[in-house]
Amino acid sequence: MRHHPLAGRLLGAIAALALLGPSAAVLAPATAAEQPRDVALEGTAVASSQHPDARFVPAHANDDNPRTRWGSDYPHGAEEPVPPSDHDPSNDWIQIELAEPSPVHKVAFNWEAARPSAFTIQVSDDGAEWTTVRTVTNPAVGRTEYVLDITDPVTHVRMQGAATATQYGYSLWSFEVWDVPEPLPDPADWEYGTDVARQGEATASSVYTGQPTGFSRAWATKAGGPHLAIDGDLATRWGTDYARNNPEEPPASDHDPSNDWFQVELAEPSPVWSVVTDWEDARPALFEIQTSTDGTTWRTVRVVNTPATDRTEYVLGLEEPVSFVRMQGRVPATQYGYSLFGFEVWSGPQAPAAPGGEVLPAPVSQTDGAGEAFVLGEDARIVAPEGARAEAELLAGDLRPATGFDLPVVTGTPEAGDIALVLGAEEAPEGPDLATTEGYTLEVAEQGVRIGAGTTHGLFNGTQTLLQLLPAE
Repeated sequence: MRHHPLAGRLLGAIAALALLGPSAAVLAPATAAEQPRDVALEGTAVASSQHPDARFVPAHANDDNPRTRWGSDYPHGAEEPVPPSDHDPSNDWIQIELAEPSPVHKVAFNWEAARPSAFTIQVSDDGAEWTTVRTVTNPAVGRTEYVLDITDPVTHVRMQGAATATQYGYSLWSFEVWDVPEPLPDPADWEYGTDVARQGEATASSVYTGQPTGFSRAWATKAGGPHLAIDGDLATRWGTDYARNNPEEPPASDHDPSNDWFQVELAEPSPVWSVVTDWEDARPALFEIQTSTDGTTWRTVRVVNTPATDRTEYVLGLEEPVSFVRMQGRVPATQYGYSLFGFEVWSGPQAPAAPGGEVLPAPVSQTDGAGEAFVLGEDARIVAPEGARAEAELLAGDLRPATGFDLPVVTGTPEAGDIALVLGAEEAPEGPDLATTEGYTLEVAEQGVRIGAGTTHGLFNGTQTLLQLLPAE
């Protein structure tokens, strides 16, 4: 087991905290040589049917012309100036045979009103055996991207219809197949930023209406469920409502959370370097990150498939300031809708921890101690009162993957080598109300670590500082 040393020091109250814990994950960029290409443009489009009017041939779906389209055949009679047809388009398909085998980062369809109510996206490496990689229901009119992240090259990509939304079959303006992700922006071109969501106003399309006692310990004291995702407290969360008829979880609800959204209106327009989500198990299987300048017209800037639980950063590099940032759900991963511990909007890259064990933002006071460094060992425990168990478990959850240690959360008297969380009014730092409610003291000595605070919010802030001070490995 690797031990984790930390130099001794005493840190004073800190009013706000940049959450720079080791749970952050950044999506890997494409290299400079891997500029994304719509490889469908060089491919050949074939369909199982086409409308008798020659304007609707399959080749119009990948000709890079937004004014032409492919259309399937469908039942029609003498009312149309083409031969009548009794064709059922429900199971019609259109596919692209690529010019050469290619990975598939994402596909995009731009549907006319005549579209499927259900379809699948399929891939093949021979045009004979097909693998379904996405099932889509109720697609929107217009252009929608579906991120697939298929790294093994394929030769064919197909839209396989399953049911029609109208009597007119399927009508597709464009069918795009993009090989690799767009390269991420260079952080060196940006100044360090802040989480501008913290000063914003959060709203959502729905809020959980059931019994709140097990949902958020702060639900009763912090008005407005959506705010709990931007309060910087990972022990609180926003959650959608969802369909249920459980006597132990009143009231009953028939709400479908699939297309629910969460958004932040920023205090002032800001560029967006990245968006960070921290999901509970109840999360989307598919969601979009959207931005807007007016809260009415939205632009999708990232489509996310199968997001992880915990904290994940999505680098966007949007230099043009926006006023709103939205998480637009599309498909739930569980029956419980969407549940979000944290939603951050960074105006620039997050500043790294300064050398010498300093933290950002800087503490009100800091005193370096003498003596040997504290070493986090395999027998260490996290000792906390029952009232601070949630904060202790969060700290343990961050440290266990990085150390491989058990780090049990216990009550009682700390021993040498333990991390102690101490909660009590007398532990609150002196100063303004914010210091009392969010401040803490962090003491580090060879024998152990002690974090004291007057509130659980302050204890949480202290644990995040501790995570910054510990080495990454």
